[in-house]
Amino acid sequence: MAVLPNAVASETILSNSEFTWFISLLFSLYLSTIINKLLKKYKRELGESHEKLIFQSRQALIGELFSMIAHQWRQPINKIASILALMRFDLGEKKVVPKLLDKKCEEIEDSIEFMSDTIEDFRTFYKPKTDEKRVNLKAIIEQALFFLESYINKKDIMIEKELESIEYTLYQNEFLQVMLNLIK
Repeated sequence: MAVLPNAVASETILSNSEFTWFISLLFSLYLSTIINKLLKKYKRELGESHEKLIFQSRQALIGELFSMIAHQWRQPINKIASILALMRFDLGEKKVVPKLLDKKCEEIEDSIEFMSDTIEDFRTFYKPKTDEKRVNLKAIIEQALFFLESYINKKDIMIEKELESIEYTLYQNEFLQVMLNLIK
């Protein structure tokens, strides 16, 4: 059986439009592979940049947190130091009154408890709060005044308190921090 040259040519050679389509398909596949690789590289770099940004934000936040803790601790530390100095003076002068000594020890314990609470407040500062409590606002304001007592006395500030006992549901420690900042 003889094969005609024209028949072989039409079976094996692609037409111009088929050839163009085939080349376009190969070129599209090649370009999509390159674009896919570039997108993966960009996504990886973007993820790394995002992680660096989050890390830097956390570092800045930690620095700010330490600064706020130091600010909140300065007053109770000064109060403890002044109480201890007065106690030493009284010991030296042999004027130790057990009842007064006990009161001063309670003040130191309260200051230390406040410092511990401050650490806990800042530790959970950025976590959602779910522990609202019904509290007496008068007691919280008096506590804030107590912690700032030496600061207030040092500045010769006279505070007149006419507080009523009001119960309110709120985040107790956050309200105390606000009161401390407002009074100071």
